[in-house]
Amino acid sequence: MTQPTKSVFARFRAALIRGALFILPIWLCVFVVGIIYNLCESWLGGLTAALVTWLIPADWLPGFAANGHIPGLSMLLAFGLLSVIGFVASWQIGRQGLRMFDLLFLAIPGVSTVYSAARKMIDAIGEPGQSRFKKVVLIDWPGPGIKTLGFVTNETETPDGTKQYFVFVPTMPNPTSGFVVVVPVSEAVETTMRPEEALKLCMSLGVLAPPVLPLK
Repeated sequence: MTQPTKSVFARFRAALIRGALFILPIWLCVFVVGIIYNLCESWLGGLTAALVTWLIPADWLPGFAANGHIPGLSMLLAFGLLSVIGFVASWQIGRQGLRMFDLLFLAIPGVSTVYSAARKMIDAIGEPGQSRFKKVVLIDWPGPGIKTLGFVTNETETPDGTKQYFVFVPTMPNPTSGFVVVVPVSEAVETTMRPEEALKLCMSLGVLAPPVLPLK
């Protein structure tokens, strides 16, 4: 009797784990979308409701939007505003104007430290195809025989002429924190991965690793 009971519980546990693994990505997606939706509603919900009541007569509004609040409209407005900011930032004059916000946040004590770190990380990643990370390499970190992904941020050389890489090693789950190490070029193994691909690999904790390391 003991063996069949254990078998039933083992199957139930396996089915439970399998179901949890199946539903986890769906739950995570809904959770993230919910956070974004709530942020948009808290920041822009009042503005969208005011615009709706101003532009549309009250008699035309359906019952669920009698007060001008239309679910999801704040998200559409947020995406529209982000697109407009993106277009403005694509122009030199617009980019300089948006930098005024940088000066504002950098002038606030305490906030400037967090904002500066986040801004430097975003600027380093850059837009797709325009990352300031020069290349992705494998280095011996934290010790010999252990390879770690790193991002080359700059190059230098020692007084005797030995070329060195400045390599940023991100830590998980927060890739904006990490270590900057100086590694001899001869000890860094170059890869053909783009910085965006390497960041996805790090953020997935290795789940999205290619079957063969793309070494250069």
